[in-house]
Amino acid sequence: MIIKNPTHNPHGLNNNLLFTIENNSNKAPLKVDIIRTDTNAKIGSKLYSPADTIEVGTTGYLTPILKVNPINSGQEYVVLDNERAIPIRITANETRPNGDEIQISSQEVIVVAAKENIEFDSVMNSTNEFVAPVSKDDSFEIAIMTSGEIIYEAILTFVHKNAKNFWTKKINMPIRHKGIVIFNLDMKQIAIEMVNKNLNWSDYDEIKCTVENKYTSKYVAQYTIPIANRRKNSTRLCWKNRLGAVEYYTFPYLKRRLTKIDKDRVQTASGGRITKAIVEKIIEIQSDFEVKAAIQQIAQIAQSTDVWLCEKDKFTPVIVMDSEITIEEETCTYIQLKISLSQEEEYIA
Repeated sequence: MIIKNPTHNPHGLNNNLLFTIENNSNKAPLKVDIIRTDTNAKIGSKLYSPADTIEVGTTGYLTPILKVNPINSGQEYVVLDNERAIPIRITANETRPNGDEIQISSQEVIVVAAKENIEFDSVMNSTNEFVAPVSKDDSFEIAIMTSGEIIYEAILTFVHKNAKNFWTKKINMPIRHKGIVIFNLDMKQIAIEMVNKNLNWSDYDEIKCTVENKYTSKYVAQYTIPIANRRKNSTRLCWKNRLGAVEYYTFPYLKRRLTKIDKDRVQTASGGRITKAIVEKIIEIQSDFEVKAAIQQIAQIAQSTDVWLCEKDKFTPVIVMDSEITIEEETCTYIQLKISLSQEEEYIA
């Protein structure tokens, strides 16, 4: 019996981080343990039914215990957050017919990383199914998982509306890291730099983003980010999806603002008094018209347990109140959400 490491090299997300256990010759039930090798703490275990080949996914074990918050350091270089890269060991126990027990194990680094609506495939190029547009007021992250001491460089090529002029900005990685590297891209700072170079943000349509291995000069990710002008009353949210990654989207339409007040009243000898008032601020927002695949991806926000409102350099936790989301069958459609910013105020009689 052997444990095979994942055949894919997952970047950004762990959707391909799947271990395969082969040659379970006796087809005996297998108990699989996942252990953090830095602390030797057991993350989880599961008993698998007998089979020649068993596939063990690890994301479900790790997502609940990791802290995955948006990074907003304002830095233009790579940031390392150890909470996002954890070395693990997967072990399996097999009991032979004679009662002997054997144990096998395999080690890997698992990463829960930030991304900007980008999925990576096995050849480390983005599939580019949907990349959320960015404005000059936005910031977002690009995360790359490394298996060794590799230096990366992010190259941003701004494509002019005339498709002939380009402006290129390189973001260097100053030191080597193992595990995960995160490029924090602050468009506000880049827009200021463009002004200093007599360039106008609104003259550009899109950003060609390439992440390159500086040792081999090979691309590890390459995709296109549309440029959009943010509307005055737009709402930018980011959320942790079911794989533990942070995603971003700017909802351009603010439909309505509500304030709900729930009061507790008591009757005293001198009349009625309010002993407690709960104030709940609610906003209703709407996406732009997007292709159906994009809407399905954005709709995952309703399933998320961690959602933040992005305002300048501030991330505020919010609650998505919708318990269901309707996605129309049209090729291009939109979704609406209710977001709650809860605040409790108490008045003691």
